[in-house]
Amino acid sequence: MPRKLAWLALAVALAGCSSSTSVPTPAAKPSPEEDPRAPGMIPKDCETLLNKSQEWGYTANGNKWKPASQAQALEVAQFFSTFHLVPQSTSNFTDAWLSESRPAAEQEAAKSLERLNRAQTCDLLLAHKILLGLVHYKWSAENRERAAGYLHSFTVNQQARISPALARAVQLDVLGHMAQRRLIRADAGTIKNLRAWFDAETAKIAKRAQDVKTSHEQWELSREEWQISEQAREKLGRILPLP
Repeated sequence: MPRKLAWLALAVALAGCSSSTSVPTPAAKPSPEEDPRAPGMIPKDCETLLNKSQEWGYTANGNKWKPASQAQALEVAQFFSTFHLVPQSTSNFTDAWLSESRPAAEQEAAKSLERLNRAQTCDLLLAHKILLGLVHYKWSAENRERAAGYLHSFTVNQQARISPALARAVQLDVLGHMAQRRLIRADAGTIKNLRAWFDAETAKIAKRAQDVKTSHEQWELSREEWQISEQAREKLGRILPLP
């Protein structure tokens, strides 16, 4: 697999594949009834992905996933054509969080981070592995164009929601592989440059996170992480062709 996302795998594993990387995971999460804006249970779409992946023969053993047949490959690609890595509730919640002013007190900053940490993404490592399995699958001539259309829809649909850096990284990496495989009408060099910029910016965030000592510092770093993802979304919007 060219250019593996090592930092993505590590960060998602540490975060439990459920929350943004910069925020420490709390001991307990509230039920949706306690905070409907940022549910603490697995969102329905994410649970569907987990269940479907078992039907598709996915195993979390480090091996590459490969479709069992052309029919299954098309089924999985069609599923992802309408799938979002980030639930709508997370996007809406984060949109509101990003509009908040900097907390005045340290305790307020800590509470703000706790709320942010309740916002979940789907299993990014799982989605990433299956999507790459689809991109690198040996499609038959009659199915290749249809599959490309499904995967194209997936990349474009991720533009509709605010995403943490890890989810945006999955979108960028899948798009880069698609361009290399000529499954999308986009310039591979332009996408490669965007990925390099994004990786450099997120690496800076990761380095600075090692020296964070206060909730205020963590709050500001988390804000920057989401803003970098939003900048990447804006840049992608200028280069992504419509399906």
